[in-house]
Amino acid sequence: MPTVRDEFMEIFNETCARLGIKPTQRVIFVRIDTQTLQLFDGGKLVRGYAISTSARPPSNIKDSLGTPRGLHEIAERIGGGQPAGMIFKSRQPTGFLFDGSAVSPKPYPFSDEEKPVLAPTVPDKSAQGRVCETLGNDEEKPGALKGRDNLPEVCGAPSGHAFPHNEYPGSRGLDPGLTCGTPLACKPRPSPLNRYPKPPRTARRAVPTLDVPPALVTSRILWLRGLEPGVNLGGDVDSHERYIYIHGTNREDLIGTPQSAGCVVMRNADVVALYDQVREGDMVLIA
Repeated sequence: MPTVRDEFMEIFNETCARLGIKPTQRVIFVRIDTQTLQLFDGGKLVRGYAISTSARPPSNIKDSLGTPRGLHEIAERIGGGQPAGMIFKSRQPTGFLFDGSAVSPKPYPFSDEEKPVLAPTVPDKSAQGRVCETLGNDEEKPGALKGRDNLPEVCGAPSGHAFPHNEYPGSRGLDPGLTCGTPLACKPRPSPLNRYPKPPRTARRAVPTLDVPPALVTSRILWLRGLEPGVNLGGDVDSHERYIYIHGTNREDLIGTPQSAGCVVMRNADVVALYDQVREGDMVLIA
């Protein structure tokens, strides 16, 4: 009776032959039905992992939020050298960690070699200075940001990047120069009545409840590219353009059940281990 490995290798070899592609030595097999991922090297199983795929049915169509099927390759490996639990936004490390012990991320104390360019850590009233404030209306605060951007920012955020509190509930930025890990204080400017001014109605957004944490991209990212034209490559079925990743998650308690918006998510320790064992160009078969 054929084993799962035999079935996988048969599908993999047939797909490569049909596409005229030479099989890679290392290949990842993602099984949607069992919510598992297996890494093979030279046809031999190296290790298996529990994973989660999309909460919606599998789909290769753009905006479907389904995990795409078919043969892929690892287009980019992102996050090497970052600590496990690092939170990524637009594939860039935010400087915040999720360690699994709390809903809210915590600041990461950068080393001297890892210091990003930061906004000033001391309030600067000059034209170029940026002060972390709870913003009121535009009349009371000249120069306040407009509309949906009129929201508090986390102190110590890299220049050009805003990490609002409602996106990472309870988190604070960190001055990398402080090795003790003390977060900077965000001090609101009081109104004439010595009370916190209410933000304008256009600036209000719902804050996620702490018992349902937002899904985060953590630890490592393996960005996939489809290899089958018309199936997962090109047009409205392009996995790379859909930003399909294999990545870590802050929802480790849900691993083994469908939960993602299309990506393949893993426990943080598992995705770090997998990242170290694969290279760009290695193939990934999702079935």
